Amino acid sequence: MRNRRSVSLAFAVVILSALSAWAQSSTRIQFPPGSNTATLKGTLDTSNREYVLRVTEGQRLHVNLTSKNPYARFNIYRTSYDEPLGNAGEMVEGSKDSTGWNGTLEADGDYHIYVFNPKGNNASFTLEVTLLPAGPRPEDYDGYFSTQGNPIKGFEDLQGIQLTTVKYISNGKTVPVKPSAYVDARRRKYNAVSTTLNGSNLSFETVALRGVSYQFTGAFQKGSATDPKALVLKGHLTKSLNGKKVTEQDVELEYEEGVD
Repeated sequence: MRNRRSVSLAFAVVILSALSAWAQSSTRIQFPPGSNTATLKGTLDTSNREYVLRVTEGQRLHVNLTSKNPYARFNIYRTSYDEPLGNAGEMVEGSKDSTGWNGTLEADGDYHIYVFNPKGNNASFTLEVTLLPAGPRPEDYDGYFSTQGNPIKGFEDLQGIQLTTVKYISNGKTVPVKPSAYVDARRRKYNAVSTTLNGSNLSFETVALRGVSYQFTGAFQKGSATDPKALVLKGHLTKSLNGKKVTEQDVELEYEEGVD
């Protein structure tokens, strides 16, 4: 296993070295005054283009490449790092002329964006690079937080809480929207009258359905009993019937992938 990993890492280093040698020259990205987005245009042939960006740990990077040539691609490497970041440069599903990547950067230093065309034919392109400050943002908390199938005393019908903070648009991008929430209980949706998201703190109260309503006050945190890196929603949940409290409990709900 160790030998296999050594071979994989050596191969990745060779690829990175080849990309560096292949690039005609590097361009350090400069952001216009007052903007966190830089737009760069260029043309590919048998050489790639290398763009260098200085970042600090925790900053958010959004990269979008647009080209009429469907073979235009990019990879992102950190200086002295031996593998590209995630699936950077893969085509966005359903899009014929763009590819994008976004994520949180885990270390200080220079990051290199290599734009290339493996076919070697001409390809004009536009590269849009956005670098956002570190720290939590509303889109971090967009999603469904469930009981993971573990009944909560007094809330046996509770399945989860859905919070919406962004709207998804083309090319994998999102735009912020006014936060909204609902409680999912026995497949009934109890929509919040108003939702307050202040940093990582969340509070709301739902409309009543057949006299039943919910109130929640809590906060998002990292770490759960099963996964220390998981995003969880912890807080105090109250259930009322005809305006009178019938049960309340401290709850912990865990983010669940693929639920809208």
